[in-house]
Amino acid sequence: EEGMRKEVRVAQQIQHALLPKEYPQIEGFQIGSSYRAASEVGGDYYDFIWVDPTTLGIAVGDVAGKGVPGSMVMAMIRTAMRLEAKKNRSPANVLLKVHQHVNGDMKRGMFATMFYIVLDSRNRSISYASAGHNPMILYRRSTDEVYFLKPKGFPLGIDLPDESLFAKTLALQKLCLQKGDLLLIYTDGVTEAMNAKQEQYGEDRMIQSIRDNAHLPAEEVVQRLEDSIARFVGGAEQSDDVTIVVIKENMQAEDVIYKFRKHLLKLVD
Repeated sequence: EEGMRKEVRVAQQIQHALLPKEYPQIEGFQIGSSYRAASEVGGDYYDFIWVDPTTLGIAVGDVAGKGVPGSMVMAMIRTAMRLEAKKNRSPANVLLKVHQHVNGDMKRGMFATMFYIVLDSRNRSISYASAGHNPMILYRRSTDEVYFLKPKGFPLGIDLPDESLFAKTLALQKLCLQKGDLLLIYTDGVTEAMNAKQEQYGEDRMIQSIRDNAHLPAEEVVQRLEDSIARFVGGAEQSDDVTIVVIKENMQAEDVIYKFRKHLLKLVD
C-alpha cells in the first residue's frame, strides 16, 4: 500500500514537471490555461511549443490509462511533439509523425487523444487537427454563437487494422478569429466532472460559462470556468484530471494593417 502511494507520488511529480511553467506571449492573442490533477495520476497533458518565432503550437492531450504507465506515455508523447512541432506548420502532419513515433512503443489498448492548434501571429490564421480528442469550442463574439469544431482523426498509438488509416482519416482545418472571439480546448475531465449525486457537469454548463465570461481576459475566462466546475461538484472527489486552455483574439484586421504601415513608415524613415 505504502509502495503504491509512493509510486503515485513519483508519477505525479514527473507529470507536473512536464507541464508548462508560464504562458507564452504571442502577439494579438491572449492565452489562459489551467490543469487540475485528479486524486490518482491522470494522463492529461498540455504544452506550448514555438514552431518558429511568430508561430505557436498549442497541444492538449489525454492519455487513456492512469497511473505510472499513463504518465510515461504522456512524457513520451510530449518529447515527440516537441521534436516534430519545430518548424512544422501543419498540425495534421505533426500528429501523424507523433503517432508514428509512439505507435510501436505503447502497450496494446493504450492510446492518447490530442487536439493540436497552430497560431500564426503574422497571418492571423489558426490551423488545427485532432487525434480523436473532444471538440474545440469556438465562441463568436459578434453573434454570441458557439460552434463545436471536431476534425476527423484517430487517437495516437491506437491499434488500427490498416496502418495507413491514421494518415487517411486525419483532417486539417483552418479558421480566422475576429476581435473578442474565443477558443476553448479542454479534456473530458471538464464535462464529466461529477457532483455527489453522480450528475455530470456537461457541455451546456461549460458553454454557459464561456458565454457569460467571454468579454473577460483569457486567464479570467479559465478561472471562471474552474470556479463554475468547483461549485457544481462541491466536495466530490474527481477521478479525472481537468485541463483547460483558452485562446482569445486580441486584434482586429485594422490593427494588423496599421501596425504593418507603421513598420513600413519606420523603414522609409
